[in-house]
Amino acid sequence: MKTILLPTDFSKSASNALEFAKQLAITHDYKIKLLHIVQTMVDPNMPPEIIDDVLTTQEKEAREHNEQLKRELESAGIEVESITRRGFLIESEILEELTQDNINLIIMGTKGANDLVEKLLGSNASSIIERATCPVLVVPTAANPGKSIKKIVYATQFHGEELPFVERIIEFGNAINAETTVLKINTNEKQEESLINKLKLVSSTHKCRIETYTAVSESTGIIEYAQKYGADLLVMVTHKRTLLEKFFTPSLTKKLAEHSDIPLLAYHG
Repeated sequence: MKTILLPTDFSKSASNALEFAKQLAITHDYKIKLLHIVQTMVDPNMPPEIIDDVLTTQEKEAREHNEQLKRELESAGIEVESITRRGFLIESEILEELTQDNINLIIMGTKGANDLVEKLLGSNASSIIERATCPVLVVPTAANPGKSIKKIVYATQFHGEELPFVERIIEFGNAINAETTVLKINTNEKQEESLINKLKLVSSTHKCRIETYTAVSESTGIIEYAQKYGADLLVMVTHKRTLLEKFFTPSLTKKLAEHSDIPLLAYHG
Protein backbone atom coordinates (compact mmCIF):
# COMPACT_ATOMS: atom_id res chain seq x y z
CA MET A 1 0.00 0.00 0.00
CA LYS A 2 1.29 3.47 -0.90
CA THR A 3 1.85 5.92 1.96
CA ILE A 4 1.29 9.66 2.32
CA LEU A 5 3.37 11.48 4.92
CA LEU A 6 1.42 14.42 6.32
CA PRO A 7 3.40 16.70 8.67
CA THR A 8 0.93 18.71 10.76
CA ASP A 9 1.04 21.48 13.33
CA PHE A 10 -2.79 21.38 13.68
CA SER A 11 -3.10 24.78 11.97
CA LYS A 12 -5.70 25.77 9.39
CA SER A 13 -3.11 25.31 6.65
CA ALA A 14 -2.30 21.80 7.85
CA SER A 15 -6.01 20.96 8.12
CA ASN A 16 -6.55 21.92 4.49
CA ALA A 17 -3.63 19.72 3.46
CA LEU A 18 -5.17 16.90 5.50
CA GLU A 19 -8.39 17.19 3.48
CA PHE A 20 -6.43 16.76 0.25
CA ALA A 21 -4.66 13.74 1.72
CA LYS A 22 -8.00 12.31 2.85
CA GLN A 23 -9.56 12.57 -0.61
CA LEU A 24 -6.48 11.04 -2.23
CA ALA A 25 -6.39 8.21 0.30
CA ILE A 26 -10.06 7.37 -0.27
CA THR A 27 -9.94 7.46 -4.08
CA HIS A 28 -6.52 5.81 -4.56
CA ASP A 29 -6.21 3.61 -1.45
CA TYR A 30 -3.33 5.40 0.26
CA LYS A 31 -2.27 4.99 3.88
CA ILE A 32 -1.74 8.26 5.78
CA LYS A 33 1.08 8.79 8.26
CA LEU A 34 0.41 11.79 10.51
CA LEU A 35 3.58 13.39 11.87
CA HIS A 36 3.67 16.07 14.55
CA ILE A 37 6.94 17.38 15.93
CA VAL A 38 7.04 19.06 19.34
CA GLN A 39 9.90 21.48 18.85
CA THR A 40 12.49 21.27 21.59
CA MET A 41 13.32 24.84 22.61
CA VAL A 42 16.17 25.05 25.11
CA ASP A 43 16.42 28.15 27.30
CA PRO A 44 19.73 28.09 29.19
CA ASN A 45 18.18 30.27 31.91
CA MET A 46 15.46 27.75 32.72
CA PRO A 47 16.03 24.75 35.00
CA PRO A 48 16.12 21.48 33.02
CA GLU A 49 13.27 19.96 35.05
CA ILE A 50 10.96 22.86 34.14
CA ILE A 51 11.85 22.55 30.46
CA ASP A 52 11.12 18.85 30.59
CA ASP A 53 7.76 19.44 32.32
CA VAL A 54 6.73 21.96 29.67
CA LEU A 55 7.72 19.67 26.82
CA THR A 56 6.01 16.69 28.43
CA THR A 57 2.76 18.65 28.69
CA GLN A 58 3.02 19.87 25.10
CA GLU A 59 3.79 16.38 23.86
CA LYS A 60 0.81 14.88 25.75
CA GLU A 61 -1.61 17.47 24.32
CA ALA A 62 -0.21 17.07 20.80
CA ARG A 63 -0.44 13.28 20.95
CA GLU A 64 -4.09 13.50 22.00
CA HIS A 65 -4.82 15.87 19.11
CA ASN A 66 -2.99 13.65 16.63
CA GLU A 67 -4.84 10.57 17.86
CA GLN A 68 -8.14 12.40 17.40
CA LEU A 69 -7.23 13.12 13.78
CA LYS A 70 -6.34 9.47 13.36
CA ARG A 71 -9.72 8.31 14.65
CA GLU A 72 -11.55 10.71 12.32
CA LEU A 73 -9.63 9.41 9.29
CA GLU A 74 -10.10 5.78 10.31
CA SER A 75 -13.85 6.35 10.52
CA ALA A 76 -13.67 7.18 6.78
CA GLY A 77 -12.06 3.82 6.11
CA ILE A 78 -8.47 5.06 5.81
CA GLU A 79 -5.47 3.23 7.28
CA VAL A 80 -3.62 5.70 9.51
CA GLU A 81 -0.45 5.82 11.57
CA SER A 82 -0.03 8.63 14.10
CA ILE A 83 3.43 9.78 15.23
CA THR A 84 4.12 12.49 17.82
CA ARG A 85 7.65 13.12 19.04
CA ARG A 86 10.10 15.79 20.08
CA GLY A 87 12.61 17.29 17.69
CA PHE A 88 14.79 20.36 17.17
CA LEU A 89 14.18 21.04 13.46
CA ILE A 90 10.91 20.14 11.73
CA GLU A 91 12.59 19.86 8.34
CA SER A 92 15.18 17.38 9.62
CA GLU A 93 12.53 15.29 11.36
CA ILE A 94 10.45 15.07 8.19
CA LEU A 95 13.43 14.06 6.08
CA GLU A 96 14.43 11.52 8.74
CA GLU A 97 10.98 9.96 8.47
CA LEU A 98 11.63 9.32 4.77
CA THR A 99 14.54 7.08 5.72
CA GLN A 100 12.41 5.07 8.17
CA ASP A 101 9.56 4.11 5.85
CA ASN A 102 8.62 3.81 2.18
CA ILE A 103 6.91 7.16 1.70
CA ASN A 104 5.39 7.76 -1.74
CA LEU A 105 4.13 11.32 -1.30
CA ILE A 106 4.47 14.19 1.17
CA ILE A 107 1.53 16.59 1.53
CA MET A 108 2.15 19.87 3.35
CA GLY A 109 0.09 22.96 4.05
CA THR A 110 1.36 26.48 3.44
CA LYS A 111 -0.15 29.95 3.65
CA GLY A 112 2.51 32.56 2.93
CA ALA A 113 6.03 33.66 3.74
CA ASN A 114 4.87 36.26 6.27
CA ASP A 115 2.52 33.99 8.16
CA LEU A 116 3.60 32.57 11.53
CA VAL A 117 2.55 29.09 10.49
CA GLU A 118 4.60 29.49 7.30
CA LYS A 119 7.67 30.30 9.37
CA LEU A 120 7.15 27.16 11.46
CA LEU A 121 5.96 24.77 8.77
CA GLY A 122 5.55 26.30 5.32
CA SER A 123 9.06 27.69 5.08
CA ASN A 124 10.22 24.11 5.50
CA ALA A 125 8.01 23.07 2.58
CA SER A 126 10.21 24.71 -0.05
CA SER A 127 13.35 23.20 1.48
CA ILE A 128 11.74 19.76 1.67
CA ILE A 129 10.66 20.06 -1.98
CA GLU A 130 14.34 20.38 -2.92
CA ARG A 131 15.60 17.61 -0.63
CA ALA A 132 12.85 14.98 -0.50
CA THR A 133 13.27 11.70 -2.36
CA CYS A 134 9.57 11.54 -3.24
CA PRO A 135 7.05 13.99 -4.76
CA VAL A 136 5.81 16.79 -2.50
CA LEU A 137 2.32 18.30 -2.75
CA VAL A 138 2.14 21.81 -1.27
CA VAL A 139 -1.43 22.89 -0.48
CA PRO A 140 -2.20 26.60 0.12
CA THR A 141 -4.83 27.49 2.70
CA ALA A 142 -6.94 29.14 -0.03
CA ALA A 143 -7.09 25.93 -2.11
CA ASN A 144 -10.42 24.09 -2.22
CA PRO A 145 -9.92 20.48 -1.05
CA GLY A 146 -13.36 19.45 -2.28
CA LYS A 147 -12.70 20.50 -5.87
CA SER A 148 -11.90 17.71 -8.31
CA ILE A 149 -8.64 17.94 -10.25
CA LYS A 150 -9.70 18.39 -13.88
CA LYS A 151 -6.95 20.61 -15.27
CA ILE A 152 -3.25 19.92 -14.66
CA VAL A 153 -0.53 22.32 -15.78
CA TYR A 154 3.00 20.93 -16.00
CA ALA A 155 5.35 23.92 -16.18
CA THR A 156 8.75 23.24 -17.70
CA GLN A 157 11.65 24.89 -19.48
CA PHE A 158 11.84 21.60 -21.37
CA HIS A 159 15.28 20.40 -20.42
CA GLY A 160 15.96 16.95 -21.86
CA GLU A 161 16.05 15.36 -18.41
CA GLU A 162 12.45 16.38 -17.77
CA LEU A 163 11.04 14.41 -20.70
CA PRO A 164 10.52 11.20 -18.65
CA PHE A 165 8.36 13.14 -16.21
CA VAL A 166 5.97 14.18 -18.97
CA GLU A 167 4.74 10.64 -19.46
CA ARG A 168 4.34 10.08 -15.71
CA ILE A 169 2.32 13.25 -15.30
CA ILE A 170 0.11 12.52 -18.32
CA GLU A 171 -0.53 9.01 -17.01
CA PHE A 172 -1.52 10.51 -13.66
CA GLY A 173 -3.88 12.92 -15.43
CA ASN A 174 -5.45 10.11 -17.45
CA ALA A 175 -5.93 8.04 -14.29
CA ILE A 176 -8.00 10.77 -12.66
CA ASN A 177 -9.64 11.88 -15.92
CA ALA A 178 -7.91 15.26 -15.97
CA GLU A 179 -6.66 17.32 -18.91
CA THR A 180 -2.88 17.85 -18.92
CA THR A 181 -1.16 20.92 -20.36
CA VAL A 182 2.61 21.10 -20.84
CA LEU A 183 3.49 24.76 -20.44
CA LYS A 184 6.63 26.63 -21.53
CA ILE A 185 7.06 30.21 -20.33
CA ASN A 186 8.89 32.58 -22.68
CA THR A 187 10.53 35.56 -21.02
CA ASN A 188 11.19 37.13 -24.42
CA GLU A 189 9.42 37.03 -27.79
CA LYS A 190 12.06 34.90 -29.51
CA GLN A 191 11.70 31.13 -29.24
CA GLU A 192 14.42 28.64 -30.03
CA GLU A 193 13.83 26.23 -32.91
CA SER A 194 15.15 23.32 -30.81
CA LEU A 195 12.45 23.96 -28.23
CA ILE A 196 9.75 24.03 -30.87
CA ASN A 197 10.92 20.64 -32.16
CA LYS A 198 10.85 19.14 -28.66
CA LEU A 199 7.34 20.45 -28.08
CA LYS A 200 6.16 19.01 -31.40
CA LEU A 201 7.73 15.65 -30.55
CA VAL A 202 5.93 15.44 -27.22
CA SER A 203 2.58 16.54 -28.64
CA SER A 204 2.82 13.91 -31.37
CA THR A 205 3.56 11.02 -29.00
CA HIS A 206 1.40 11.95 -26.01
CA LYS A 207 -2.20 12.99 -25.54
CA CYS A 208 -1.84 16.45 -24.05
CA ARG A 209 -1.94 20.17 -24.78
CA ILE A 210 1.27 22.05 -25.56
CA GLU A 211 1.18 25.75 -24.70
CA THR A 212 3.62 28.64 -24.58
CA TYR A 213 3.04 31.86 -22.66
CA THR A 214 5.09 35.07 -22.68
CA ALA A 215 5.69 36.89 -19.38
CA VAL A 216 8.28 39.01 -17.62
CA SER A 217 9.38 36.06 -15.47
CA GLU A 218 8.81 32.33 -15.23
CA SER A 219 7.01 32.44 -11.87
CA THR A 220 4.77 35.33 -12.96
CA GLY A 221 3.94 33.60 -16.25
CA ILE A 222 3.12 30.25 -14.63
CA ILE A 223 0.81 31.79 -12.03
CA GLU A 224 -0.88 34.05 -14.62
CA TYR A 225 -1.46 31.19 -17.05
CA ALA A 226 -2.67 28.80 -14.36
CA GLN A 227 -5.20 31.34 -13.09
CA LYS A 228 -6.46 32.23 -16.59
CA TYR A 229 -6.65 28.57 -17.59
CA GLY A 230 -8.37 27.60 -14.34
CA ALA A 231 -5.73 25.05 -13.34
CA ASP A 232 -6.53 22.78 -10.40
CA LEU A 233 -2.96 21.52 -9.96
CA LEU A 234 0.47 22.85 -10.91
CA VAL A 235 3.30 20.35 -11.48
CA MET A 236 7.00 21.14 -11.60
CA VAL A 237 10.29 19.25 -11.52
CA THR A 238 12.95 20.67 -9.22
CA HIS A 239 16.62 20.47 -10.11
CA LYS A 240 19.71 20.49 -7.95
CA ARG A 241 21.24 23.94 -7.83
CA THR A 242 24.67 25.09 -6.74
CA LEU A 243 25.11 26.94 -3.46
CA LEU A 244 25.64 30.23 -5.32
CA GLU A 245 22.44 29.74 -7.32
CA LYS A 246 20.53 29.04 -4.10
CA PHE A 247 21.98 32.17 -2.50
CA PHE A 248 21.49 34.65 -5.33
CA THR A 249 18.47 33.23 -7.18
CA PRO A 250 15.27 32.39 -5.25
CA SER A 251 13.92 28.98 -6.19
CA LEU A 252 11.14 29.21 -8.76
CA THR A 253 9.32 26.36 -7.04
CA LYS A 254 9.61 28.12 -3.69
CA LYS A 255 8.20 31.35 -5.15
CA LEU A 256 5.28 29.44 -6.61
CA ALA A 257 4.63 27.63 -3.35
CA GLU A 258 4.54 30.93 -1.47
CA HIS A 259 2.55 33.06 -3.92
CA SER A 260 0.06 30.77 -5.65
CA ASP A 261 -3.29 29.61 -4.28
CA ILE A 262 -3.19 26.53 -6.53
CA PRO A 263 -1.79 23.25 -5.13
CA LEU A 264 1.74 22.55 -6.36
CA LEU A 265 3.07 19.03 -6.94
CA ALA A 266 6.86 18.99 -7.12
CA TYR A 267 8.95 16.08 -8.40
CA HIS A 268 12.64 15.89 -7.57
CA GLY A 269 14.62 15.86 -10.81
